[in-house]
Amino acid sequence: MNRTLLLPSAFMLVLNVGAIHAFESKASPPQKATAAQLITDAKRAIALIGKTAKESTDKSLDLKNIRQQPFWTALKKTDEAIVNIEAEFKTHDMTFFDAVNASTQRAAELRSALPRSGIKNIKVESSVKILCNALTLLRKNYGVEALRRRQGGELSEKEKAEFTKLKEAETTLVAQLDDLLALVKPNAHLEAEVGRLIAQLKKSIDAPLTVDEMNTARELVDTVAGEWEAYSYYVEPKNRRAWQSPNIADSFKAVDAISKESMTDFNTPDWSYLNESVDVSKSSDLIVDIEVNEVDGYVSYIAESVNGVELEFYYEEVNTDDMRDDIFEELDR
Repeated sequence: MNRTLLLPSAFMLVLNVGAIHAFESKASPPQKATAAQLITDAKRAIALIGKTAKESTDKSLDLKNIRQQPFWTALKKTDEAIVNIEAEFKTHDMTFFDAVNASTQRAAELRSALPRSGIKNIKVESSVKILCNALTLLRKNYGVEALRRRQGGELSEKEKAEFTKLKEAETTLVAQLDDLLALVKPNAHLEAEVGRLIAQLKKSIDAPLTVDEMNTARELVDTVAGEWEAYSYYVEPKNRRAWQSPNIADSFKAVDAISKESMTDFNTPDWSYLNESVDVSKSSDLIVDIEVNEVDGYVSYIAESVNGVELEFYYEEVNTDDMRDDIFEELDR
């Protein structure tokens, strides 16, 4: 089915779109999406995770299991980000773009926490992929980076200076992570996680000064921050002091601040672009097997059932020594 339905404004036809998703076959995924549809897809994915958690007899899936709390905490934070996106989408508030950016970080945290949580459930894994796909497509096609592409032209001198400043902050962070990498050896999973962050940041540092690379760098900042937050739960006691270094924390904040500063020059857009449909790759699975009338109830179930866990409490309650040599298979983006 080629989905070409366009929404007039806000969410007048969201339920109909949801129904389309519910009955589209895997062999014929949707080819078009609007911002409202992608938001709905993300909500449906969260609802399916909630439904699976509530109804499944899978013993690896337990909202009360402390080992799984980083995942459930990240899911709740992702849900909160989507609530903000939806509210600001409806009112055409400029903070819509901040909420979309925040969802990138939350999705990265969620995606990274899943393989480390002990959860082994195909429906949950599939739903996380769909959720991340929807939020990635939302940012790519309707976030502040999309506005910059619409503006056209090369980077201005101001943008070049801001991008250069971002690269310098990333370079400082990479040096600190290199030092951390030496400290966590020979812990296999921590080495892999720090190495992954360094590799991603170096790609941004080495990128040319172009609009596309600047947009990629902005999204990368949020992705790396989310991954760092997820990884932080799974640090064995002897490495926690080094991992939680104030210098590294300050560098993450500096990188984030520079990225946000570079997005302050945009004027209020013509919001009608949110109703334009965009092409969706067949590889971006957005089909969620849940009835439309179930969505709000199971999204509420997640919001009400997950309290969230602080890092310090998690450290006190969970022994992470059994993860010292594990290298976790990352969930596909």
